[in-house]
Amino acid sequence: MRWAVSWSESESGVGASHIEEFDTQESVVEVNITGDDAAWLAEFATSLVNDRLAACANLISQVRSVYRWQGRIEDSSEALAVLHTRRSLVDRIVERADSDHPYDVPQVVVKPIVTGHAAYLEWVRAETAPEPARRAPTDDRSSPAVPDAAAPQVPHR
Repeated sequence: MRWAVSWSESESGVGASHIEEFDTQESVVEVNITGDDAAWLAEFATSLVNDRLAACANLISQVRSVYRWQGRIEDSSEALAVLHTRRSLVDRIVERADSDHPYDVPQVVVKPIVTGHAAYLEWVRAETAPEPARRAPTDDRSSPAVPDAAAPQVPHR
């Protein structure tokens, strides 16, 4: 188990030390995935967000990649998806990449998020949690639909 110590400054200017556990299955991580087709990678990332495997995807349409592949040095243009998710979902993302990605060996790398804005990290956890069960529709049209007060709010960027 790992712990991170972060320092924050309060409104009064007095700093406060915070200790957070960041090496758990519920820790927020960043997953980077590359692909040679930006449109395909955007669809793939969207499917991960739709299936609640990632809270969001930042898409970079062009990065230059230099790597050795099958004995040759390659220099190519690729797209990059930067995902935020929970560590517990990484294996499912790798499985999805193995089944759907056009590369024989897709780049899927994970970096721990040591600390961050607490509300944002909670939002990532909420958006990657299983969707709550929805009530079955009723024929009683006299009762108005009540929004779910516990639904997480999307952070403003």
